[in-house]
Formats: sequence, structure tokens, C-alpha cells
Amino acid sequence: MEQEQSMVAITIGPAQAFISSARKMEDLWSGSYILSYLSELGLQHIFDMCIAESLTIRSIYPNYLDAQSLEARPNKEVPSMPNRLMFLLNDNPQQAARIAERIAKTIENELVKMYSQSFTDIFGDVKDSQTYMYEFGEQQVANALEIYWAVEPTTCDDKQFERSKKKLEQKLIAMKHQRKFRNENQQGIVCTVCGEREALHQEQILNSHRLFEMKKQLQQTWKKRNKDKGYDKRIQDREYLCGVCSTRRAFRAVLSNRGRSVKHFDSVLTFAEENNYYGLVLMDGDNMGQWFKGEHRNDGQSLLTYNQQLSRKLVDFSTQALDTVTSEDHKGRLIYAGGDDVFAIAPLHTILPMAHQLQKDFYNVLEQLKSDQEPTSSAGIMIVHGKTPLNIVLNHTRRLEKKAKAHGPDKNAFALSIYTGSGEIREVSLRWEAMESVQQLVNSLKKDTSANFIYTFTETILPLLGSHLNNLTDKEEQAQKDELKEIIQIELSRMMHRSGKNYVEDDMTTELLIQSVMACYHCAPTVFQFIHLLQIARFMKVNMTRVKQQSDANAQS
Repeated sequence: MEQEQSMVAITIGPAQAFISSARKMEDLWSGSYILSYLSELGLQHIFDMCIAESLTIRSIYPNYLDAQSLEARPNKEVPSMPNRLMFLLNDNPQQAARIAERIAKTIENELVKMYSQSFTDIFGDVKDSQTYMYEFGEQQVANALEIYWAVEPTTCDDKQFERSKKKLEQKLIAMKHQRKFRNENQQGIVCTVCGEREALHQEQILNSHRLFEMKKQLQQTWKKRNKDKGYDKRIQDREYLCGVCSTRRAFRAVLSNRGRSVKHFDSVLTFAEENNYYGLVLMDGDNMGQWFKGEHRNDGQSLLTYNQQLSRKLVDFSTQALDTVTSEDHKGRLIYAGGDDVFAIAPLHTILPMAHQLQKDFYNVLEQLKSDQEPTSSAGIMIVHGKTPLNIVLNHTRRLEKKAKAHGPDKNAFALSIYTGSGEIREVSLRWEAMESVQQLVNSLKKDTSANFIYTFTETILPLLGSHLNNLTDKEEQAQKDELKEIIQIELSRMMHRSGKNYVEDDMTTELLIQSVMACYHCAPTVFQFIHLLQIARFMKVNMTRVKQQSDANAQS
């Protein structure tokens, strides 16, 4: 008789509560790291419990053999653990459920401990006068976390494993739909970072308190933050934080006290350099659900083994992503890299080659599985002014990633956008095959290519599109693009040759620039997006040139 086994899944969230409300890159990084760290601690505790109870565990996602391999992973300075754990236990479902419940409670307690350590670091040891404030924040942190787990009996038989995995996923979905509503009684002023939870204050707010009294109490409370540890700078005047956001802001100190030293996350202005613009890339593997269902595995390979191998490759990809982003060529920084997700920041002049290399890394690592389907990914790439509020940047970047996913039935695309300091937006979505053409166009344009040339060329093209541009179907837009191809190429050549100006770099020719432009025309889904692409390319070239000029000036001085 085959030994009884149980499949267990645990999810930790909600991710957006810890990430989306960030106002600083440090907050964004720490929110991502908290979720990753909780997953790490949860998996560590699972390994410890299995040793203590003489149980055999087979981790599925993420795939680490034991506690030693988890501890020895090379990229611990980056949030690289997914907020989802899945594993097999050689025990009955009742005992597996007991273990899952204990793990969930342990994870919740760990977050509360982090809050406690953060509170002490910011305000010092909890005094009697601070008891209300401490307990109020503790409740906020406990309520912020949503942990769901499910257990399903299974065997190593391939069909049974597949059925059990499907049932397990259905159980998790059902549990999330029945989430408990936690009513928090809030009477005071909300946190200046998340805008959701009440900011911590030393005394309880009464119904009789007026607004100016509440503001005064907040000011008095946060003036007591620990200046000796630098919290007068890490938490600015007029920043009043809730329990969750204060945990994020002091999280680096929490890690340091636990023996893990992590480099400070620089401000976006560090990456913006002299041109005030920087880039973000948010990338995600395509159709990963199909991959984990085993739809692309080789014949004769068990689904369990395939899932473990796929998970292992995703761990390898996270490690490779760190090397790519932080390389001397790209000079970027990883915000997080967990599973098939990557979020990174880089200077303007390296964002496109970095994003392209990440796409190649994903393909090269997963291609080693020798599956019957090529691995693909989609990404949102945003170029934005350093003074743009971070919440706007994050929302726009996520929207770009979704736009890339919707590019076509097989996805495998990127959406590129510029968001200028004045609020102008230009964006285009292309397949990854177009990335080299886009980079070649940017590099071939002369730094002083006239804005008037782009404008005149655009004004020449727009009347050809007609007045019903927004009402065209995809098929009609493609037909229009095919019809205008020859006209646009002739007009582009005419304008360049008649202007008497040179719009290309010294090592290029006008003909090569025309080829680059027309290559981008071929890749763009519509003529309108082609126009946006030209404007994006010139914008990038102008701002990249400013950095080079400043760098040359610094070298001479």
C-alpha cells in the first residue's frame, strides 16, 4: 500500500498592503522584503518541524531541499522568496493541517515581533504612557496580514497528484473569497504614507477631540522618535506612520539586529543622474499556470518532478536577475525577484538593454527544461521623472505590464512609456523581437535631432490616418498600416534629404537611420504607436546625451 501523503499550500498576503502604498523606494523595497522574509521564516520553520517530528518533506514551490540550502542561497539581500509555499508531507491530512496552522500562526507572530522591534528602535523601550500606542499598532499589524492555507491528500501517482493539486488550488480560492472582514475602529488622523490606517499616537482619541488637538498629539508623539538612530531623517517631520508603515520604515534595523546586513536602498534621484529621469522594469513570466500544470512537460516526466524542476529554475532565474541588474553595464538595483517576477530600477541609458537581458535570462534558464513550449515573458518599462510621486509610478508601471500581457494571444511583449515632468505620456507596446530595433533607433539619432523634425514628420503622417482613428478594429488598423508603409518611407527619405541637416550619429548614414525607423514601423502595432515610438526615441536620446556631456565635463575637471 502506498504511503499516505498530504499536499499543503500556504499563501501570505496581501502583497499590495505592504507594497503599493510606498512613498519612497526604501518603503517599496522593505514592503517586498517583509513578505519575502516571512516566507523564508515560514519555510525554515517547516523544515525544523519536520526534523522534530521525523517527517519527510518534499518542497515543490519554492524548491529548496532543506534548511541548509535555504540558508545558503546567494541572493539574500534581495526579496527573492515568493509569498506562496507548497510542499508534500508524508502524513495524513489531519496532521498536515495541524502543521499548516502552526506555520501560519508562526508567520503572524514573526510579523508582530518585527513590529515590536521596529517600535522599540523608533521610540525606545515601551513605557507605561506608550502602552496604548504600542498595542494599537500591534493590532494594526496583526490585521494587515492575511494567511491562507489548504491541505489535500495525494499520492505520487501522476494523475492523482494532478487532481489533488487542482483541488488544493480551488480550496485556496474559496478561502480567499470568504475572507474575514476586520473592523478597525479609527477615530484619529490616518497614516501619511498609506492613507488607510490610523497614525500611531500616544493617547486614545476621544469623540470630543477636535482636529487641531489630534494634530497636536501626533506632532508631540512623533517628535519623540529616536534621533540617535537617525529617525529624525528616516522619518521626516510631518510624517506620521501607522503600525505597518513604521515597521517598513525601520525594517532594515530589524534585519541588522537579526544578523542580516542589507545595503540601503538609494533614492530614485540617484538613478536619475543628471537628466532627472530613471527607468523601471516590471517583468512577469507568461502563462506560468500552464507550466505548473505540466502542459508543456516532456512525455514520461512526472508532474511532481516537473514542478520541482520548474521551481528550481525559477530560483536560478532570480539569482541570474540579480547579476544582470547590478552588473557594471546596467548599474541597476533589484526591488524584488521572486519566482517568475522581477521588479528593478536603473538609469535611463541602461534600462532598455537591462530589460532585454532579463527577458533573455528568463528564456535561457527555463529553456533548459527542454519543454515543448518556448518560455516567454512580458514587461512594463517606464521612464519617469525623478520628482513624480512613487504611487503614480507604481500604478502606471503595473498598468504597462498588463498592457504588455494583452499585446497578443501569445503575449511575449513589452510596453514602453515615458512620463515627463510636465505630465505628458507617450507609450507603445511591442513584441520583444522589436527591442533591438528600438535600441538601434535611439542610438542612431543624433543628439541634436530637431524636435521640429519629429513634429513636422508627425504632422505629415497624422492626416493620413483619418478622423476615425479610435473607431478602427485591429484588422482595420493593420490594413491602414500596410497601406501607408510606402508613403511614410518616401516622406521620411524626402524630409531627411531635403532638410540639408544630418540627423544621425557620425558613424551612421541617413540610409541606415531610415532603415532603423522603418524597422520600428514594421514592429509597431499601429501607425499611431509608431509616432509615439519616434517621440520616445528622441526623448531618450536627448536625455541620455545630457548625462554623457556631464560625465565628460566631470572627467575633464
